[in-house]
Parts: sequence; structure tokens; C-alpha cells
Amino acid sequence: LHAWEIWEDPLPSASYSIGGDVSMGLAKGDFAAGSILNVDRMRIVGIYKGKRDPYEWGQELCKVGDYYNNALLVPELTGLGAATVKAIENEGYHRIYRRQNYTGSPRRQSSNAGFLTNVASKPTMVSRFQTVFNSGMIDIKQSKIVDEARRYVWYRTDVPGKFGCGASTGHDDLIVATMLAHEGVPQVPHKRASLGLTTDESMVKKLEETANSGNEEVSDEGW
Repeated sequence: LHAWEIWEDPLPSASYSIGGDVSMGLAKGDFAAGSILNVDRMRIVGIYKGKRDPYEWGQELCKVGDYYNNALLVPELTGLGAATVKAIENEGYHRIYRRQNYTGSPRRQSSNAGFLTNVASKPTMVSRFQTVFNSGMIDIKQSKIVDEARRYVWYRTDVPGKFGCGASTGHDDLIVATMLAHEGVPQVPHKRASLGLTTDESMVKKLEETANSGNEEVSDEGW
């Protein structure tokens, strides 16, 4: 996997979710970023951060997804992400995150692939991930992700009672890609028991409830 930092090759029968943050691929600006989550062990096992145009990035995600046991891909759809999702669909890769409405049922649109980031979904995504990050329910040893997480903050907006979120300084591409990977957890079959892991069942239940939660309460405090 060219330019990816890999800490764990795919384990037989393990399930993976790969988050993909999108960029324009220009010399100046944000980076394309990928984060590979071993869902069975809730562990980040690989990351990517570099310059890729949106369509090429979708093709790259397909290659990595194939390598990681046909992993679920969770690309951001907003803006340039539409080209990334199109590339994934053109490659014939079917394991892609599907948006759902707040009742948990599939949306009625003909195409519901990709994570749509907006004023409602982004705070929800961040709040969910902040819960598992701060409680230690996800194993992240990569300092690049942790550093971005520590600089990712809530801030007050001009609208009373509304909050925004983003990096206080620098970039947030890797932490966003990791949050996207976490959003895929409810759509990935888990095999913790078959792997013989000594996972606290109450912790697993809390993790899954958090991932499926529609809670949108946020604060203006950092992580």
C-alpha cells in the first residue's frame, strides 16, 4: 500500500471500516486522509495523509478496502467527496457506507452512498467519537491522530445555542478520517467472540449504543 502507514496487516476473517476524508489534491490546502479501523478490536491499524485528487482517492480507497478483507468504505460525500463516491461506485466496490435517516431505516434516495457532512450530522459524528475517544473504548496509538484530536475543539457560533467544531490550529484530516471510520461501525459485522477477545461486554454494549445514538448535545469545551 503505497504511502500508507500500516501497523497491522489484515487478520483472517476480521472486519474493517476505512474512513476517507477528501481534498482537492492541490499543493496548498487540505490533505486526503484515510484511517483503517479494525472493528473487532476497535483499533486503528493504518493511516494515510497526502495529496490526492478526489476521483483518484476513491480508486485508492477501493484498493485498500480490497486488501483489508473487503472493508466498509466511509468516504465523506460533501463537496468534492461526490467524485470520490462516484469513483468507488465506478470501480464496482459495493461495501460502502449508506446513509440512514434518524429512524434507522434506509433513506429513499436512489443513491445514499457516503457520509454527508452538514450542520446536523457533523456535531453528531464528533460527539459520538469524542465519547469513545475520551473513555478509551477505541485504541489509537498513532501520535498524528492524537495530536489532531487534542486540537479539535468546539466553538460557539453566532446562532444562540449552536456550536461548531474544527481544528484550533493546523489540519484535522486524520482525525476526521478516523471519525468517519467510527461512523461505519454499526454497518460492519462484529466478530469479537470468535476472535477470543477478553472484551468487557458492558463496554461493547456502550460502544455500540454510542455509535447508533442520535444524540446531538455538544458543549464548547475542547477534548
